[in-house]
Amino acid sequence: MQTLTYHIFMISDSSGETVQNTVKACLGQFPSMENIQEHIFSLVRTDSQIKDINQIILEQGKTENIIVFYSIVNIALEELLLKNLEKAKILAVPVLQQGITALSKFLKLQPTNRPGKQHLLDEDYFKRINAIEFALTHDDGQSHWNLDEAEIIIIGLSRTSKTPTCMYLANKGIKVANVPFIQETILPKYFDKKTRNPNQLIVGLISNFNNLVAIRQSRLETLSVDNYGFEYTDPIAVREEIREARKFFKTHNIKVIDVTNRSIEEVSAYILNEYEKYKEQ
Repeated sequence: MQTLTYHIFMISDSSGETVQNTVKACLGQFPSMENIQEHIFSLVRTDSQIKDINQIILEQGKTENIIVFYSIVNIALEELLLKNLEKAKILAVPVLQQGITALSKFLKLQPTNRPGKQHLLDEDYFKRINAIEFALTHDDGQSHWNLDEAEIIIIGLSRTSKTPTCMYLANKGIKVANVPFIQETILPKYFDKKTRNPNQLIVGLISNFNNLVAIRQSRLETLSVDNYGFEYTDPIAVREEIREARKFFKTHNIKVIDVTNRSIEEVSAYILNEYEKYKEQ
């Protein structure tokens, strides 16, 4: 029996972050759902864009299960979007409308209906963009030349969610770099408690043996790779890798977080908490 695929279309007149975050939060309540495809359309501000998107949705809606989430404050564009969707009986959900309407009544003011007002190009915006660029440049040990600028350095074993954790923190405007735990490439200057930058928080990510092996094996299956390196999933090698990482973290007085069965949000929240305490010292 063929598994049904559910398509979620997200349409925004701005960056798309608001509608994406809303959908992500909602999907978190349905953890068993795996057969979901997401489609994002951002900076949608013209009639022609709406018409093109409508055509895509309506065509796919003939054979697929579709729901639409949107954040469009221009009333004319919203009406254009909804006109054909309603005829095709495709559910369209305005992610901000209830909140805007409630605030309008509460404040006794009319909304400006200007797109992208939740993402003003202020100082925080540019700080966040710089942090994201920094995280991308320093992902998985790619660059060491200005690692001193990092506010947080994450070191961890392969498949302990270093990259998504860094990106989550970067979206908070924090400069984060991540380094893989590979003994040959350890950088003593940055991790030795005698020489490292006292203004940087260093965090080590670890996972339990069964979880790490399962995730790595799943990763190889996804990549359709037969020989990624025997030690990558070899039980003996993985146990030794975990043991060496724990030893390294203890020797260098590095705060350790076990990411087993923890979401990116949970791990990031823990790191943010440690970072706030670290800054107060």
